[in-house]
Amino acid sequence: MKKFRLTFLKPSALFFATAILFQCCMVYDKQPVTIDDAINIDHKKVKRIKIDMTGNKKIIFDSIYYRDNQLFGLKLKPKEKTNNAAAGDQNATGDKISKKGIEIQINEDDIIQIRLHNKSKTLTLNIFIAVIGGLAIFIGGHLVAFAFPAD
Repeated sequence: MKKFRLTFLKPSALFFATAILFQCCMVYDKQPVTIDDAINIDHKKVKRIKIDMTGNKKIIFDSIYYRDNQLFGLKLKPKEKTNNAAAGDQNATGDKISKKGIEIQINEDDIIQIRLHNKSKTLTLNIFIAVIGGLAIFIGGHLVAFAFPAD
């Protein structure tokens, strides 16, 4: 009779679980900021801007700015999805596509709060979750190996 062994399963399960858990979440500061603070942020420290709007709508932008006294948010475009779109075109919702990404006009009256992405808390939380997940898989693997010993 062939012996059942889990030796190959433990490292691969740990690797895939850790890879998935490292991509799990984004943490935003609890303290909201003003529009002017969000426009003048240091993009090396803050990666994204989350705007909570009326109607329970949340939009995440890479940057926001004023142009012609109108507030715009910029979402960087994925290269593979917008290669066929020329600068100045509009997408299905009427948002303008620029060379950098998709520009979405924001109505300032609809803004409830603006929160900035916190890179250090995101990294810390993702590492913590990955370590806890890795330990759970490690302990679970040993419990399974203990329950089904390969004599």
